[in-house]
Amino acid sequence: MISMARTIRADLSAHGPIGFQPYWLRKQGYEGDKILELMTDACIKRGINLCAVVSQADDMNAPYQDRFKILREQINDLPPYYNGDTLGGNNNVIVVSQRNGNFIYFVNAQSVVVMENGRKLSHTVIGTNQVPNHLTLEETIKYSLDNGLINIAEHPFVVSSSGQGVNGIGIVRFTEHIHAYDAVDFDAQLAIPDLLTHIPKIGPQLARYSHDLNERARGLAHRSGKPFLPGSNAHTLDSIGRARIVFDANLLRMSSEEDMTESLRDVIRKNRFTPQEGYEPLVSWYRWTSTFKKGLSRTSDE
Repeated sequence: MISMARTIRADLSAHGPIGFQPYWLRKQGYEGDKILELMTDACIKRGINLCAVVSQADDMNAPYQDRFKILREQINDLPPYYNGDTLGGNNNVIVVSQRNGNFIYFVNAQSVVVMENGRKLSHTVIGTNQVPNHLTLEETIKYSLDNGLINIAEHPFVVSSSGQGVNGIGIVRFTEHIHAYDAVDFDAQLAIPDLLTHIPKIGPQLARYSHDLNERARGLAHRSGKPFLPGSNAHTLDSIGRARIVFDANLLRMSSEEDMTESLRDVIRKNRFTPQEGYEPLVSWYRWTSTFKKGLSRTSDE
């Protein structure tokens, strides 16, 4: 199916809905729908034909932490217009096509929760969502390199507004482990224009989600010689593809999921892509973030 396209448009940091639990699906208007079908339609609508689906332990409760497992379990439930399978019968790449020739590759990914000196840090890997959480950054990177995963410095300058949130790794830790990183993350959900961060009282709160954090990350990427990798960090289906990369389809090898991961890493590391940056519109950004914050106090996932 890869030969049907001359170029690949890839969003390498999409979560999909806030969470796959019944609570989040109901709150976001997806209740009763099959998420694999919805994510396929959302990707195709925005021209995305490779999407990394990111799991993160802290925003889901078991058994919903493994988003990719839920998607795999829905392959046989796709309507007749769709055809779905895993690549080579393995667990980390799903291929879905439509009768009209549209197709999408879903790749497993994870925002790993790292623990350093009592603080939670985030570290993105592409190729699995089975990296153990709450290891140190050094242990996390070792695991990732030993297993041939792609490593992304996820929104490196984001600082959580609470002690329970997850932070970016910052310049010091990035520099210490620079050899391990394939790219630095551009986050489309850092959607607040810098002008709004000067509003009295609320400005400092908005600054935690500002364009400036991406610009600082861009500078870090430039100084370190690492690619600056746009991704949506989507937490709604409509957000998939807000930021993405485009590259020649012939650069992607599909004989196995290991081959696909390795060739995708080459595309990223060698900067053989065209970045297409974009931001979440403020209205939809406010809608999903306020829904998320209200939901943090829930007592049930049902």
